[in-house]
Amino acid sequence: MASRRYISWLTERRGNHEARWNGPVGAIGDIATITILIQAAERNAVSLRANDGVAVNQCDFDLTGMTATQSTVGAFSAVSIVEGARGFKVISASVPLKAASTVPSFSLCLADPIGTISYAGAPGSGLYVWDVELATGLESLSASANAPELIGATIVATTLATPEGSAGAADPYWGGALVYLSTDNATYAQIGKISGPSRQGVLTASAPAPTGSNPDVANAISVDLAGSGGALASGTAADARNGVTLCIVDHELFSYQTATLTAANAYALTYLERGLYGSVASSHNVNAPFARLDDAIFKYPLPAAFVGMPVYLKFPSFNIFGASVQDLSTCAVYTYTPVGSGISGPVAQALGVGAALDYGSAASGVNESDDFGVASDPYVITIDLGLASA
Repeated sequence: MASRRYISWLTERRGNHEARWNGPVGAIGDIATITILIQAAERNAVSLRANDGVAVNQCDFDLTGMTATQSTVGAFSAVSIVEGARGFKVISASVPLKAASTVPSFSLCLADPIGTISYAGAPGSGLYVWDVELATGLESLSASANAPELIGATIVATTLATPEGSAGAADPYWGGALVYLSTDNATYAQIGKISGPSRQGVLTASAPAPTGSNPDVANAISVDLAGSGGALASGTAADARNGVTLCIVDHELFSYQTATLTAANAYALTYLERGLYGSVASSHNVNAPFARLDDAIFKYPLPAAFVGMPVYLKFPSFNIFGASVQDLSTCAVYTYTPVGSGISGPVAQALGVGAALDYGSAASGVNESDDFGVASDPYVITIDLGLASA
């Protein structure tokens, strides 16, 4: 997640009441776009004014009626207003640039009534603004962290936190993250991309270890996914047996048949297959971390040489528009030391294909070996050597 931010309050002062941002420089024909998350307060109408290098074009937005009207007909290549989350609207306008080396500028103007941007105003009247995203061609930037030029207006941070900044609430505008890995915490390389949120959360009640064999029908695992906004669906007993509904809590892998909704984004999971894939079926405390292991989980084939060696990870986030990627230097560092046996070595490979092996007497020197890790490692490869009588 990005750092905690607060919703800005854009209010009237005198005459025209506007905040102005500049986008990335562009060439003739490039499309410049502004996207703003906005919520009505004392004012429920705004105008977006776009300078395309030759003229200033205006589009008027009614935040209550959900309409967008171009005052300069045909000047914009696209305009839109759609419902966002938690009362916010997402307004957007795109304009083709008409001059070389143009720095497109966009002004967000308070309007009263819609279309009227020059009026006396009432100090303190305004509306709420969250993210402001600017793009020209393929280049994009976030204007949220930069103070806009203000003309007849004031803009201040309120004490109202965004969903992103609210404890226990998922950010509806988080689009994903890039995955960077380093072996020295100095030089990082991108190894992949997370394209959306995973279904993760915490346990809302302690879960005892099972007292018998699978399936565990005596216990339930209760989870809260509000932090990710996730939802879970029930499966079948066969799904549970085959790990189709695979999950992880602490270090235990398990699957379930039934997910019963108990509150918003909260579920009781029953008919459990516990301790899957060599993990230990154990007890878990309240607030133990939980995740549903599906295609949303990032996967990376870890080189065998990395087993037992600390690696460093960073996850710069981007928004739902695929823009405003976090600066890598500002991202938190996560240190992880992989455990396990890595890939199967030459002895395991030969045994796996059924080849007969004769390594001579025990007094002979070692000429081939495998490292199968420590006994407590989860097993990832099973080799069936057949019956002793065969």
